[in-house]
Amino acid sequence: MVYNKHDWQNGELIVPDTLNHLESGLDNASTEVNVKGYGAVGDGNTDDTVAILQAYSIAVNQNTTVYVPYGKYMVNFDNIPDKKLFRGSGIIVNNGKQFNISTTPNRNGLDKLQNPTAITKYTYGRYNTATGLSVSANTEDEAAVIGINDNSNGLENYGNRDSVAIYATNTSTAWKIDTTGVTFGSNYVDVPDDVDLSLVRVGMFIDTTEKPKNTGIITGVVGNRITVNKWITMGGDGSSIIPTNNSEIIINPTTSIWGQNTVVQLNPDTPIMSAVGYEMDIINYQPHRTDVDGITVISVGSYPANAAFTARKVQSGQWYYSLLSKDSEYGLHHTGGSVGVFVDTPKTTALSIKNAPVTLGSVGVKTNTLIKTVDQSNNELFHIMNDGTLSKLIPERQAASGNVSKPIVFATGDITLDDTNKHWNEVIILTNTTANNITVTAPIMYQGTKRTSIVMKPYMSAMFVCDGLSYYNTDFTSPFV
Repeated sequence: MVYNKHDWQNGELIVPDTLNHLESGLDNASTEVNVKGYGAVGDGNTDDTVAILQAYSIAVNQNTTVYVPYGKYMVNFDNIPDKKLFRGSGIIVNNGKQFNISTTPNRNGLDKLQNPTAITKYTYGRYNTATGLSVSANTEDEAAVIGINDNSNGLENYGNRDSVAIYATNTSTAWKIDTTGVTFGSNYVDVPDDVDLSLVRVGMFIDTTEKPKNTGIITGVVGNRITVNKWITMGGDGSSIIPTNNSEIIINPTTSIWGQNTVVQLNPDTPIMSAVGYEMDIINYQPHRTDVDGITVISVGSYPANAAFTARKVQSGQWYYSLLSKDSEYGLHHTGGSVGVFVDTPKTTALSIKNAPVTLGSVGVKTNTLIKTVDQSNNELFHIMNDGTLSKLIPERQAASGNVSKPIVFATGDITLDDTNKHWNEVIILTNTTANNITVTAPIMYQGTKRTSIVMKPYMSAMFVCDGLSYYNTDFTSPFV
């Protein structure tokens, strides 16, 4: 037997002859099987397992769907039915866990694929009417689109007339119960009789404020007793414990809130070649520039927020690029603040530039400094001024004998300079730190003659400039023999 959902809420049986003439709210013809026609109660206490499975069996045989009217239906499924066949505003709780069903009807004759929900709406004014769809979590406030009150206070200062297609807001919330009179058992906590538990729901988390805290999942409320599946200790081995009496408890605790969370999963056995978590297209036929943005992130409040955009990895995941900009006039444009770009502890390179006509450009700067580096104690290491002058330079140095390659070398014995083809235009300053002559082996152009080696006097210094073929010497008061 098939029942129309609306009339079963009114207690009236609908016969098949009149079925196609009834308006179902979303379908022109309703052929759904209503669980209340098979004895389901939906009061949050009665076991509705048999009734719902019977309705499900009928729906499968008749190639239709199961309608679950408003209410809470407690069940114990050994084998989970096909969720795609269920819909309605009711809640099915299976062994303490909510059995999610759709609020939209399934499409007839197309393998019961979910019917998409389409919303078409013209926006106007402020608050909810200025949005096509508004989703608010943990608050009863309307959408904060043009937040001007009914008395038009502030309207004189707010010139925008915003229209929002989808608006989402989430407000942090937590509910505490005083510790006085709270008693714990292996799968429950008793609270004082005067504590209002009307807002407690099956499936909520419940934590204690002990350190480490104990936690559980609520399975029911009977009188002043809240039952849980079991109590376990955070960071423990998952064993059941009993918390300490009079410990403070928090019901429905929230550690993070999200305005939007989108998950895109690519399974290995599907032919999909690409994926995008979020795409935004800006189609601009007006000569705007500065007021047309892909994403605008605004920080409001008494304290600063951490990051406007965070790219992170979980487990073996990895981002090749935290930010990838293609064909933009500016890959990154920063205005105001203290630091334009900050890089902390990269594995290899803080800044890598490839095929750029200009590696670093400075135009119209307001300070004298172009590049400045300091050590951990804020001691200046390297400083280039905007006029091109260099105020401080500390080249890398090397104290050694044998093969050397650093720009400053303190020779402790005979040395050999690097191949000339590795050091085009490089400058090397060499100092003999010994009391003896040392031999410098390299193709050296000295006083118009190319040599394969040269002997350097004790405690003398010399500078070599490489052209890719030879090292040319700048004589520091006749350092050579």
